[in-house]
Amino acid sequence: MTGHEGTDPVRVGTSLIDMGTGMWAVIDVLAALRRSGTPYQLSPGALLAELEVTSGTMTNRVTRLTQRGWVRRLPNPKDGRGVIVELCEQGRRRV
Repeated sequence: MTGHEGTDPVRVGTSLIDMGTGMWAVIDVLAALRRSGTPYQLSPGALLAELEVTSGTMTNRVTRLTQRGWVRRLPNPKDGRGVIVELCEQGRRRV
């Protein structure tokens, strides 16, 4: 298998295929949230730093995962302008 971006020769489950993004891109975000520990929440900035992708790439990934019900965006209690990304139960079952 190659790196995180680009083509990936293996895809897991039809729901990942339907997302139109590589398996590793999806797993990276879910795994980063899982590694963060309970309550499985990170700011988008923390996800950017950990996964080393652009902010546009991260926004697209989080949007797709949100549409699937695997993560959700919550208001950041420390910054009313920001959000926190939280791993949902359906997302936890995938990593």
